[in-house]
Amino acid sequence: YCGACCYGAPTDAWYGVKFPGMTQAVVPVMLFEAAFLFILFIVMVLFVKRHQLRYYFISYGVWRFIIEFFRGDDRGGVILGMSPSQFLSVIMVILAIILTCRYYIIK
Repeated sequence: YCGACCYGAPTDAWYGVKFPGMTQAVVPVMLFEAAFLFILFIVMVLFVKRHQLRYYFISYGVWRFIIEFFRGDDRGGVILGMSPSQFLSVIMVILAIILTCRYYIIK
């Protein structure tokens, strides 16, 4: 947040943040992500007793895929029409689904 990197797309919404050197307020995606990860941590500590990695992969993968649509900074190349973070998010969710299937089939 302090480096003003990883910012979101320009916005006029009340939650927009204007960093030094920018002409317009942007979506503070880094704060949204930090809040989501904190809430996810609390939920997992309080309610998820087993298979935390699987739930984390699914929750964070879906969240990261969605939050990438609100980013405004350069995200690098495009892989199959997705940003690199979205591509990795899809892989995380698929891996979690495979782990879930393996668990219930082997069990």
